[in-house]
Formats: sequence, structure tokens, C-alpha cells
Amino acid sequence: MGARGPTGVGGPRAGPWARATLPDEELDVVVTSRTRTRDGRWWYDCEAILPSRTEHTDGRTAQQATQTAASVAATSSSTAAGH
Repeated sequence: MGARGPTGVGGPRAGPWARATLPDEELDVVVTSRTRTRDGRWWYDCEAILPSRTEHTDGRTAQQATQTAASVAATSSSTAAGH
């Protein structure tokens, strides 16, 4: 992965790349912030670039990249490593 982050709606994003693990897939995301909740858990606020549909004024549809916000719980290995 490059160090520049993804480009798309809203332009380039700053922040480190990370791999978010979901139950049935993994996503490459850009970490935008990290928050510790009252219960002591760390959460990463991220943006993933996902496909979405756009409709033009003439009725044509097309796929485009869209920045999508996500909040991902940190694992014990990611917080222990200082990430």
C-alpha cells in the first residue's frame, strides 16, 4: 500500500493504512482517528473506499468509488503494538 491514502470523493485522505477484518472479508481502510471508550476499549474511525451507484441526469447509471465511514474495534494485538 502507498503512504498517500486513497483518493475519491473529497480528495486524498491523510492517515495510515490498516486492514479491517470483518466476519466474511477484509477491507483496506485509512485510519482517521482513534478513540478510547468509557469501557476501556479502543476504536478506530476509518474510511473505506467502496463501490456505489450514481445516476446521471439522462438516466444512465455508473459505478464510482465512495469514501465510507466505519468504526472498527481494535484487537489486542493492534493496541499492544501501538497502532
